[in-house]
Amino acid sequence: MTARASDNAEIQNYVIPKEAWNILTTAKKESVPVFIFGMSGYGKTSLIRNFFKNKNYYYCDENTTLKEYLKISTGKRKTPIPVVFDDIQLVADEKIREQILILTERSDLWPIYISRALYLSWLRPSYAARKYVIIRENMLALSDAQARDFLEARDLHFSTEQVKKLQSFIQGNPFALTAAASRLQQEPDTKKLAPFLQEIFAGKMQQEIKKHWDQDFKTFFLIMSTPNSFTPELAEKLSGSPFVMAYLEKARNTGSFLVKENDHYFIRPIPLAALRHQANITFGSAKIKELALHSAQWYEQNDDFENAMALYLKAERKDCVIDLLIQNAAQNPSNGHYLGLSKYYFELSEKEIEQNIVLMSGMCMVCSMTFKTEQSEYWYEKIKERARTAKGKEKTEAKRRLAYLDIALPHRGSKNILSIIKDLSTLIITKGMKLPAFSITSNLPSTMNGGKDFSDWSLKDKEIMTKYGALIALAAGEDGKGLLNLAMGESQYEKGGTTSDILPFLSRGQLETELSGNIDMTFVSTALLIRFYLINGQYETALLQYTAFEKKCKEKKAVKLLPNLYALRCRIDLLLGDTSSVNVWLTEYAPDENKEIFALLRFQYLTKIRCYLQQGKLTEAFSLNEKMKWYAEHYHRTYISIECKILDAIISYRNNESETWKLYLTDALELGSKYHFIRLFSEEGNSLLPLLKKMRDELTKDPNIDRRYLLQLINETERMASIYRTYGVAVFTSRTAFSDTARNILRYQTEGLSVNEIAERLAIKPETIRYHIKQNYKKLGVKTKSQAVIAAREQHLI
Repeated sequence: MTARASDNAEIQNYVIPKEAWNILTTAKKESVPVFIFGMSGYGKTSLIRNFFKNKNYYYCDENTTLKEYLKISTGKRKTPIPVVFDDIQLVADEKIREQILILTERSDLWPIYISRALYLSWLRPSYAARKYVIIRENMLALSDAQARDFLEARDLHFSTEQVKKLQSFIQGNPFALTAAASRLQQEPDTKKLAPFLQEIFAGKMQQEIKKHWDQDFKTFFLIMSTPNSFTPELAEKLSGSPFVMAYLEKARNTGSFLVKENDHYFIRPIPLAALRHQANITFGSAKIKELALHSAQWYEQNDDFENAMALYLKAERKDCVIDLLIQNAAQNPSNGHYLGLSKYYFELSEKEIEQNIVLMSGMCMVCSMTFKTEQSEYWYEKIKERARTAKGKEKTEAKRRLAYLDIALPHRGSKNILSIIKDLSTLIITKGMKLPAFSITSNLPSTMNGGKDFSDWSLKDKEIMTKYGALIALAAGEDGKGLLNLAMGESQYEKGGTTSDILPFLSRGQLETELSGNIDMTFVSTALLIRFYLINGQYETALLQYTAFEKKCKEKKAVKLLPNLYALRCRIDLLLGDTSSVNVWLTEYAPDENKEIFALLRFQYLTKIRCYLQQGKLTEAFSLNEKMKWYAEHYHRTYISIECKILDAIISYRNNESETWKLYLTDALELGSKYHFIRLFSEEGNSLLPLLKKMRDELTKDPNIDRRYLLQLINETERMASIYRTYGVAVFTSRTAFSDTARNILRYQTEGLSVNEIAERLAIKPETIRYHIKQNYKKLGVKTKSQAVIAAREQHLI
């Protein structure tokens, strides 16, 4: 084989992926081996052909023979000649692999590998020794802006939302975008686009399957295209194959269509659509429904109701859908799947819902949780009517459900909750009534601000606990273990109590919850202790508490606690100034308030407001805070109402709305003074301190704010500000703050180069590199290389 000039028949209007192009340019200077991987259609080969346009290079692919490899000439050259190994994942011949590794070591050659798989076990030793530069698929993908420009150039005018919707399917794949544009020029109906693209990729993938997949491997993945994701256990159940792990390993070594996240495997959207298209042809609809049913049953058995529901619908089993919704309605909101299943409740007809009391109760709860309070009360009255007219077990169940809803409905507040609990306790003791399970906390890290707002109880906490504590614990059921100690500890904490006021209650409460095995209440005890340690500057102890509890959650598979637990960790990261970790939470875990607001996610929304403030996104912070204010007002949440007033004051202050922020802060302090809430304010540290200082004299004269309370609050806020100096200071990282050298160093760090290697590339002393790295970390607000890389990418610095 001889070196050849690059093909001139390039893709028309080729869009250069800048990041990938820059990496190739940098790697070329030192002839560093480059490994390019990505799914079919991402333009891996096109990138190389355009990069080497009108230049000589060696090109090898799956058809290159051993003889041709041996003919690659040796010689002393000033500049090593590129040798491209395309579709290297398909090379199976051991002798050819050995020859490729020999060529890789030659100093007169610059090796470039193109693969559909990242994991090639036979290349790993060479990769480790020579530290390849990797060009990942996301570096080849077209951005939303590039996709839109591409379409505009073809006189196809898409809105931002339409582009995002298209991108969610094609994921920046240039081949898919080209096919979509060509189709839309002939047939402008966008509704017909997805089936067309599926058919295109089905044909493309079918060629791949025929050429490279053996029959058993093909059958296995056609079967596993039925669910949206699967575990090895589910794969064994559906396929009946003893070679599941071998197929999964082979898939990862021969292509990039399979992604692993924790214990689950996902087939990526484009190949998944193609495989499903082929599965329908191969198996027929009856077999697909059977596979969907078996998958749904497995997911249901493993308490994954959302996946089970989607698959029951695919299997066209409406009876199973309704049974699953009834099962979910029988659980309390913290243990159920109300968020994931809410849309399915609303798809049922009124007649279908009225067939079952438990389902009616579930509908009543879902409506309340999604802020449809009138509909919630409508279904409550329906159950009340059934309790009057029904007989026997149905009548008993209706009464049980009404008693449960009286306590648990989120929009009802807690005004009459004590009298309701007293009446219920009497029924439990005298008549043996067993309430449906309900949660004091709703998976939130609080008793005072959990399932209900108990701010009023804090005014007479000791009296209530002495007179009614036993009845409250009895009515709370499983959540009653440790409840009294935790509630007292939290009340003392919020009111600015001392260590001796707080810690005995929290420590005893934590022990009681751990002994009872109630992980929901253990979350509360852990979160309260974390807050206690943080206000005392013991953040390392707080992090130990967090890490131990996160491990416990994962061991016990308490996945429903993880979203709020991760939000709690984000609040710790905000305090500690860990900008990179905050950005990770925002990107990967934070809920999207623009899609749908859900009451159970309130702790996460309020965390997100603080993230927006830290990023200087005041409009976003204001918008989300307005939604939380509406929730607090209509759902009788005193604690959140004060919290929103504090956040309103901070937002307005930063927007230079001088009179407005003073009104908000005054309102917050007047209400906070009534309850003597200290920590809700003081935890905001530097976010709130400037406001308190500017208004101190005015606030001291306010007759509705206790002076001793105000003095304690300001002192504690000053103390928090002195411990966590970076918290509350909005971070703005400008691209102009980074020199070309600083950005090059960041770029080389993403490629895994050491300080000495970067120094060699840039012809700069290692000490100078270390100085730049230190300055980069400071500007990005991070502490480690991995955090710097993430932050730099998110802020488009590299």
